[in-house]
Amino acid sequence: MHEDEKYHNALSAWMPELSNLAKVQIEIGLALSGLSEKRVTLEEKMIRMHLHQLSALCGRVTQEAHLLLASHYDAIPETTLDELRSLTVDVQTVVADLLKIIRYNLNFLEQYYEYDYYSRLQNDHKFVERMQKIVDGLQAVKTNT
Repeated sequence: MHEDEKYHNALSAWMPELSNLAKVQIEIGLALSGLSEKRVTLEEKMIRMHLHQLSALCGRVTQEAHLLLASHYDAIPETTLDELRSLTVDVQTVVADLLKIIRYNLNFLEQYYEYDYYSRLQNDHKFVERMQKIVDGLQAVKTNT
């Protein structure tokens, strides 16, 4: 396979996922804005912190991927892209659920939803840890090339 074709294939595989990460960051921003319109609770503070960390890590994944695509596009493992695809879909689903509740009723969110939502973020989904693993994997590829 010609070098230009390898680059094109790597770019074609990664760009849709990097675009999805940008969409995730927009959705997280909408959720954070919605949360700011209600009374602050401990759970909300924890959700906000989690979402801010997650959005920052989305930016780091984008940064590391672009740095690799610029020079070492053939060194990025396919498994990293698969993990990112799966994680992005999971995050989009969970953030969409939060946005739905924010738009439905802030009182309901505060009284019945926040505690369980944060518990799931922290204990079940582990988005921050999973996204950090992808960042670490991309950085390791960069270090080893």
